[in-house]
Amino acid sequence: MGARSWVITPELDRVVNVLLEQGGNSEDFEFPIPPFLDCLGYIPGVLCWPHLNQFFSMKWVELGMLYPGCTMIGIDEQTAVVSQNDDTWHVLGKGRAVIVDKDRQSSAYISGQQFSLNSLSQTASVVNKSERISLH
Repeated sequence: MGARSWVITPELDRVVNVLLEQGGNSEDFEFPIPPFLDCLGYIPGVLCWPHLNQFFSMKWVELGMLYPGCTMIGIDEQTAVVSQNDDTWHVLGKGRAVIVDKDRQSSAYISGQQFSLNSLSQTASVVNKSERISLH
């Protein structure tokens, strides 16, 4: 639902699977950059990063592979970030949501916690406040 996201292409999937077959040792592994794509843009200035709890997703974040100028919302599997009619976002599910702002400062939220994007970033805001928006 953000302005940008990334996609696992067949080529990227093959590379990640090779790493998994080698036991997941990422010390000497060169991680390719995932391709980014335009999304619906309900939340401008936000990059949605699904499956954050997967080791390859966290490796991209650790390596600083964030889209320039975007606040990142990383969402673990079996987790959702939901807002209804305001800028209060609620984390639901088994995992966590991690917010990395444009200055690369991060905050993690677990199920039952909430956050405001406006307090994290001047440019991130909900465009359509009358519609329920869920990121997953």
